[in-house]
This record gives sequence, structure tokens and C-alpha cells, in this order.
Amino acid sequence: MSPIPKYEYSGRLRDEPRTLGFWRDIVSELLSTFLFVTLSSMLRSSMSTGGELQLGIGIAFLWAAIGYGLGDFGGSHMNSAITLAMMVRGEIIFIKGVLYWIFQTGGALCAYYFVKALSKTDVGFSTTDSWWKVLMVEGCVTLVLCLTALGTSNIPRKGYIILQSIPIGLAAGIGTMTAYSMTKACMSPTQALAYQLMQEIDGNNPNWSHHWYYWVGPMIGAVLAGIFYWIFDIIEKPGVPGVYNTWTYGDGKNGVKNSSRENLTRGARDDDYRGRAPIHHDHHGYNQY
Repeated sequence: MSPIPKYEYSGRLRDEPRTLGFWRDIVSELLSTFLFVTLSSMLRSSMSTGGELQLGIGIAFLWAAIGYGLGDFGGSHMNSAITLAMMVRGEIIFIKGVLYWIFQTGGALCAYYFVKALSKTDVGFSTTDSWWKVLMVEGCVTLVLCLTALGTSNIPRKGYIILQSIPIGLAAGIGTMTAYSMTKACMSPTQALAYQLMQEIDGNNPNWSHHWYYWVGPMIGAVLAGIFYWIFDIIEKPGVPGVYNTWTYGDGKNGVKNSSRENLTRGARDDDYRGRAPIHHDHHGYNQY
């Protein structure tokens, strides 16, 4: 039977809030909650058929996509009840849980006002006074799609994912379900260009005046995803083995093994390590789990 991880709160209570990883997780939770509430609100407003089934499937896709994209950085709870359960279990310290609640509330509030601003006028091909709303919608769904793609390809943190395309497909699905009625949910400049060229070749005289929306919007989302993920990924986090540090696997006493970023691949997930708590000895001498 695998040994039960031991949690040493004295070091974590005093030192974890002083680390960049602690505050990186807080910001990640804010972003996760903002994206979840924004897209789930858009999903509810865009439903024409399907009712509860469409909403339930869409929420499942959305949760999976954001979890894959940002779950490595704080867990992406997006729910105060989940945060409370993690606090009771000892997965996160009390002050971190309280900050999660505060930033979850802030992220949801920002999302509601964001959606309210978008819903004042229609968003689509025919509008000329709401081009920025098209950019926002396309950028938002592309941001989730790209974060999911970056998260699934992060081998040092997740290991090899056999069916890597599944979470990316979930992200594309939720993007289509939420944004299709507003912007046709392009999420790809090259696909938009191909569609316009096809219309031109077929003699349908497509409207090119709005085409730039579907280049700039997805590019904004992609660039933001790359920046967010790069910043989150380079900041060390206690409990994530092999990321820019040397970490120790084991139960704290026996079976100790070392792993670095270079060799933390499939081999670091074999039976030798399974079920054991990663231990990082920081410069204060405390074990951080």
C-alpha cells in the first residue's frame, strides 16, 4: 500500500505566501473563474435548442478545457465549495483558500459585467459599431482553446497524454457552442480566409470589410494564452516536481529519488513514484508538499 503523504503546515503557513508560485495560483484562479463564468453565461444566452442537455454538455466541455489549460497552476477550482473541500483535506492552506474565494468572486463579477457589455447590442457580421465585441468574443474562445492546447502539451507537468486531441476538441466544442450564434466561432484566421476565398471563387461576393475581425480576434486570444501560460509555467510551485528545480520523490524517509525537468517524462510516472508525495526542500529547510 502506498504511504500516506504527510503535511507539515508550520513551514507552509510561514513561507508559502512569500513565494511567487502562491500568488501565481491566485491569479490563475481569477483567470479560470473569469473564463468559466464568461463562457458559461454566453452559452446560456446563445441556447436556442437543446435546453438543459446542451447546457450540461457545454459546461462539462468548458470545465474540462479550462482544467486542462490552467489546472497545473493552482487547480482551477472555479467553485468555492471545491476550494472548501481542498482546505478541509489539507490540499491548500487556509489563507490561500480565503484568497481563492475572494478572487473567485472578483473573477465572476468581472465576467458578468464583461458579458453585460457584450450583450447591449448584437454581435455579428452585419454590425459596424461593435467590431470590438467581435474581437472580444473571438479572442475569448480562442484564449480557452489555446490554453487547453498548451496545457495538454506540457509534458514536464502532465506527462504524456495519449489522446491529446480530446481536451483540445472539448475546447473547440465549447467555443462553437458559446460563440457560433454571435461570431460563427471561427477561432482560426486561416479557416476564415479559406472560407472567404471559397465564397469569392464561387461568385458569392463575400464581404471583406469585416474579415480582419477573424484575424485579429483569434490572434489576440492566442498571444494572451501564450503570455499567460509562459508566465505561469516559469514560476516554481511547491508540489510540482521537476519544474526548474531538483525535487525529491518518496515518503520523506525511504525510497528517495531525484528528478529534474529533463528526465521528468513518462519514467517519472511509473510504479516507483505512484502514490508518493513530492517533497521539495526549500532554502528554509522545510518540506513543501
